[in-house]
Amino acid sequence: MSTKVEEVNRHHRTTSRALAMIVGASFLLLATIALYAGGSRLLAARTSARWPETEGLIIESRAGSNCNRCWPTINYYYTVASQSFVGSNITAGTQDYYNRGEAKAKASSYTVGSKLAVYYDPKDPAVSCLEPGVLRWFTYLYLTFAACLMSAGLFLFRRMKRSTPKGKNLVPPQGFEPRTNRL
Repeated sequence: MSTKVEEVNRHHRTTSRALAMIVGASFLLLATIALYAGGSRLLAARTSARWPETEGLIIESRAGSNCNRCWPTINYYYTVASQSFVGSNITAGTQDYYNRGEAKAKASSYTVGSKLAVYYDPKDPAVSCLEPGVLRWFTYLYLTFAACLMSAGLFLFRRMKRSTPKGKNLVPPQGFEPRTNRL
């Protein structure tokens, strides 16, 4: 026979566990996405550091106009094994955002008509970059964010597991009075 208090406590434990499970799973999902984003950038940077180079020519270089978070437009022409390509990646992988000042500085460092080294993927020469092996701070932010979310999600799951009672209902029998130590 359960009392109203026991029933409310049981409902509260069930709701708390369900909420912890939903929040923990959400944290783990977001951590997976952030880990993928940071990991793919890290992998692209490491892989591009070993790419062969060829000579290229800058055909367009400009900073984004009127932007707070943008990236410069830098297009370049290069050839690999008698095949011509036009590339636009500054670094390998997903391009990071720059603020307006960084975008202008980056665009001005690549002047139209200048010759430079272009690094390309030997498996797919259409994939190229101008700065191989470069990791920007955003990669570390993704990986740190993923680690924090993963820790929080695992903490919630562990806490939920600890709060699950092991055995029968641990409700004291009716009429039970706890003793207090009096000095």
